[in-house]
Amino acid sequence: EEAVAKICPVRPHVATSTVEGNPVLRGAVLAALQQAREEIFSA
Repeated sequence: EEAVAKICPVRPHVATSTVEGNPVLRGAVLAALQQAREEIFSA
C-alpha cells in the first residue's frame, strides 16, 4: 500500500486476497469490457 501511494496520486485501499486463479487479469478484462460496452452502446 505504501509503494502504491508513492506512485499514485490517489491513495487506493490495497488488500491481500485468497482468490484463486488470476484475479488481476480478470479484473482488467472486466474493466476493459465495461469500457467497451459503454463506448459501443452509449452512441
